[in-house]
Amino acid sequence: MMISKLKSHSRVTEVDATCKLIIEAYNKEDLSADTYITSVFDHLKTKSKALSNAIRQDKVESELDALDTVRDELVKSAHYLLIGYVRNPNQTYATAATAVKKVYDKYGIKMINESYAVQSSLSESLSADMARPEMLVHINTLPGVGEAFTALGTAQSNFSTAELKYKEERSKFDEKESATSIKKEVCHIINNDVVFYIGAMAKSNKAVYGNLALTVDKIIDTNNTTVMSRRKTKVEA
Repeated sequence: MMISKLKSHSRVTEVDATCKLIIEAYNKEDLSADTYITSVFDHLKTKSKALSNAIRQDKVESELDALDTVRDELVKSAHYLLIGYVRNPNQTYATAATAVKKVYDKYGIKMINESYAVQSSLSESLSADMARPEMLVHINTLPGVGEAFTALGTAQSNFSTAELKYKEERSKFDEKESATSIKKEVCHIINNDVVFYIGAMAKSNKAVYGNLALTVDKIIDTNNTTVMSRRKTKVEA
């Protein structure tokens, strides 16, 4: 029988889900006597695991980038807030802001251009300096400044937590292969090994391979329908 091929422009997550369903369908069949298909699925299982891990890594890395952006924006906010107070005609505000900015400038807005590690070190040191009693006297005089540094401290803490999670994910692999690259390999195995072989064998031995062929075809067709529906919607839009 003819089995549909998995569309190559399926999303990484779609290929990941489809692959898992195909493996699950295979596991329900007893094809252990077929050494060829057994080796094909052993390979597919390895790539499926790699794809899932790569997707997880990409997700954590994306979260890390987003948290770094939040941190950068708060560094900028504190910078411009202090500049505004330094130029404030209210001398009490101006004096307090000048004292705070003098310490802030030891780190400065330039820290956002540093590496993750260097920026984290500078951000943590900045928070420690701003928490000193003599600094808090000035900070508490300036509406919004204390909140700005508190928010920056929270952002740094969130970033550090996410960075640790990212490093833990990366430590599980010797090299990081992109999810997109692995997706292509998974599609190739499914389309050129699984689909071709199972389809051919179902014609000659329906009793053994027919059920798996039908299930695989349905799984792939469901995915392809979703992909085509999405592409059609984009064209009409």
